[in-house]
Amino acid sequence: MRNQIIRKATEMFLELGFKSVTMDDLAHELSVSKKTIYDLVGKKSTLVELVVQSVIAEIDVEMSDVSSQEFDAITEMFAFRDIVVKRLRNQKASPQFQLKKYYPKIYDKYRGKQIDIMSQNIKKNILKGVQEAYYYDDLSINFVVNLYIVGLLDIKNEELLNVDQFTQKQLYHEFVLYHLRSVTTQKGQWKMNEILKA
Repeated sequence: MRNQIIRKATEMFLELGFKSVTMDDLAHELSVSKKTIYDLVGKKSTLVELVVQSVIAEIDVEMSDVSSQEFDAITEMFAFRDIVVKRLRNQKASPQFQLKKYYPKIYDKYRGKQIDIMSQNIKKNILKGVQEAYYYDDLSINFVVNLYIVGLLDIKNEELLNVDQFTQKQLYHEFVLYHLRSVTTQKGQWKMNEILKA
């Protein structure tokens, strides 16, 4: 039952936002009492942390799985995109932005882990792309990795960007295209266009 609560909370938090979902909403969706939820997972902030832990662990496993499949760099980058996109709904509210705003201690605690996972995988991807001649060979790799992470973390920052006309999926897709177009050689552009047309 505890795992069921975490799964349902993950689904609801990602769809509606960490602030918007109440423990009453969750109890209603699960057809259990609020007391049952409190007994099994504790207060809402504890549940939020459990959800964040769960999502980060899943992303880590899935990205490692993609890396082990020996895709070319551009196919791999689109596979990384799909890992993130499948967790996003078409809503315009950002769960990550809500997490940062309403649960800053939890956000700060796990931000480093999220950055480490993304940094390691994007760095490996860039090195692979350079070796395959899909990416420019004179890239400042650490700079590109850091720029990617900054963009990823702030893609839905409502204080910086006026992005009301886009869903999170659209934003992330455009962000990945922007990243790839900035690092790809002509050969890489052809490969990217081939994938996008498929």
